[in-house]
Amino acid sequence: RDHFNGGGPVVILDEATADTADASEADPADGEGSPMSVAQLRREISELEKQEMGHAAARQKALESAMEATSSLNCTEAEVGCKHAAKAIRWKASKDQYEQAALRDITKEWKKERNVTAEGLADFHKIQLKASQLSGIKELDSLQKTAAAAELARNKAQEQTLSVLRAETKQLDAL
Repeated sequence: RDHFNGGGPVVILDEATADTADASEADPADGEGSPMSVAQLRREISELEKQEMGHAAARQKALESAMEATSSLNCTEAEVGCKHAAKAIRWKASKDQYEQAALRDITKEWKKERNVTAEGLADFHKIQLKASQLSGIKELDSLQKTAAAAELARNKAQEQTLSVLRAETKQLDAL
């Protein structure tokens, strides 16, 4: 099991996605096909977090037991395989610690991101509005429309000039 979550399912829920949850998402334990409520999803998340903590503790205990079994006290100098096993177990323990720390960091960041206050959201919308006003998109659109109109007028004038030139060329050729 080299996955961050030990191979188990990962559920990420925030209020925005919970409120707009699809009615087709049903609780398989219900058997009735009813939509999962936010409370049910939170209970499921809580249960999955407990399972992950239990799995991590069991994994840590197993690694400690394996390290103890392959320690220098239990391995003789002649047992090369035991030394290799001890090295592999130490590496696995280090990797496991790294993965657990990474999972904790990711979870902390996720919880920070989803804890947006109404005041923070209002500030974001103000900044977004100000950015759209300062971006120059409206001015660029206006310039593009003016340029397109000028190009259209130029093309019409060019077509008229060419038609006059063709007519005069025909008159000259007729003489």
